[in-house]
Amino acid sequence: MPWDWPVDVNYHEAKAYCRWKGAEFRLPTEAEHQIMRGDDPLSSKYSCDPINRKDFLCNFNFAYGSSTPVNFYPANPKGFYDLYGNVWECTEDHFNGFPGYESHYLYDDFSSPCFDGRHNMIQVNH
Repeated sequence: MPWDWPVDVNYHEAKAYCRWKGAEFRLPTEAEHQIMRGDDPLSSKYSCDPINRKDFLCNFNFAYGSSTPVNFYPANPKGFYDLYGNVWECTEDHFNGFPGYESHYLYDDFSSPCFDGRHNMIQVNH
């Protein structure tokens, strides 16, 4: 097994790992994750570009057929690695609708059951 490959864990396993590491470790909030990502012009401008670009800081458009090793791409302008397009990332925030959100009556079984305080946000690969 390559030791520099990311692991696939769920929210509870990620929380357990943070507890095992010590009191100073926790999952980031969604807002903290966005701040760490910052304004990366390559990733935001070309995220839907159908061509497999090599100047991304991530695996957009399946340039590689699987996830890539940790720190495979260079750090973003803020100095953080792997915040785009490698694996799903758990955050502390619960999944909720925006203020005033109402599900359409024909489609209420998709997201509304997740607004129970037990479903957490994950950052999607762009």
